[in-house]
Amino acid sequence: MEQAKRLISLQEDRIEQIQKAQSNYLKTPNSRITSSYVETRLDTLERLYCSFTRGHEDLSALILRGQRSSVEYFSLDRFDELDELYTIYKTSLKEKLIELKREMNTSNALSPRTSTSTEIKLPAIQIPTFSGSYTDWPSFRDLFTSIVHKNTTLDNVQKLHYLKSLVAGEAEQLLRSITITNDNYIKAWETLYNRFDNKRYLANSIFKKLFSLKAMAHESAYLLKQLLYTTLDCLNSFKNMGINADAWDDIIVYITVSKLDPTSHQLWEQHITADSEKMPSFQQLHQFLEMRFKALEMVEDNSKQGTSTRCNICKGKHHSLLHPRKREMTTEEQAKHEEEQHTHENENIATHFLKQPGQTLLATALAFKRFQLTVRSQDSVKGANCERSTQSS
Repeated sequence: MEQAKRLISLQEDRIEQIQKAQSNYLKTPNSRITSSYVETRLDTLERLYCSFTRGHEDLSALILRGQRSSVEYFSLDRFDELDELYTIYKTSLKEKLIELKREMNTSNALSPRTSTSTEIKLPAIQIPTFSGSYTDWPSFRDLFTSIVHKNTTLDNVQKLHYLKSLVAGEAEQLLRSITITNDNYIKAWETLYNRFDNKRYLANSIFKKLFSLKAMAHESAYLLKQLLYTTLDCLNSFKNMGINADAWDDIIVYITVSKLDPTSHQLWEQHITADSEKMPSFQQLHQFLEMRFKALEMVEDNSKQGTSTRCNICKGKHHSLLHPRKREMTTEEQAKHEEEQHTHENENIATHFLKQPGQTLLATALAFKRFQLTVRSQDSVKGANCERSTQSS
């Protein structure tokens, strides 16, 4: 099981790399952000995500499904967390790339002096394959228009060839019966444009994303960043569509604040109390949330540095999942052992914090958590007994 420990460590490193990459990108001065810069970040993101996906597959094959509940990587759904982070980060990069392409000097990019060898290399440019998703259409439309559609060095036969090579799914079905001829290019492009250039649907998709933000059950730097970044992503999407969302501050602030955990919500109210006669702007909320998640990151980092992984069976410097005795335990024995371990840990934590005034809330929460773990362990034992009864029948 040493291999499992190594894979879990690699997966956590990859998650941290992508989180830091997203954070550094948001801090990058506008003067440094060019098309090449964004494309490089996209390539790096894809490489990290592919490595993470392969690592997850290897880990899933190594650790049996019945053992995963005791492995933090699986119990915390780290794969789902990374997948959501990847989607948000990649979307922001692609939309920034669209914005930069619009600002490019088309006379230089599409100069008649472009050589034949450059024309042949056009498919190697990172134009995303379009499969019929409304949300992917603006990116595909603008990139294809800039690089191919307005390229005066290409004839219509070449343009149609490139167009058909860059579509899949429903979009490919629309163009499947259109043969590659000079006259058919305009027809093919207009067919795609009329089918997918649906501004109202795109706006509805962004609204749905904005109004479907998940509420934070507890304070967390990661969850707070995702709440802020998703909101910013929606506002930027509206801006790219030509929709002015500047007058929506009151609504955006209300929606975002309503998703905060109780502690962050209370701190926000204290933050704006000094000027209660004036409605807070989204810019104020943006600054507050940034300060808040930076503070939480510092606290969480210090907490991680103060903890170490030790086996709760032999107290060795390895995860208890890797202990040979763990594999020999029956389902009932594992459940009983985990119940005793969690009870012991939580009692120690509760005793520590009860020595300090004002910490009764944490002790109450730990008591409730202890109750949940007891019920869960009892359910596991019942499930194991039922399974033995079925097998004996």
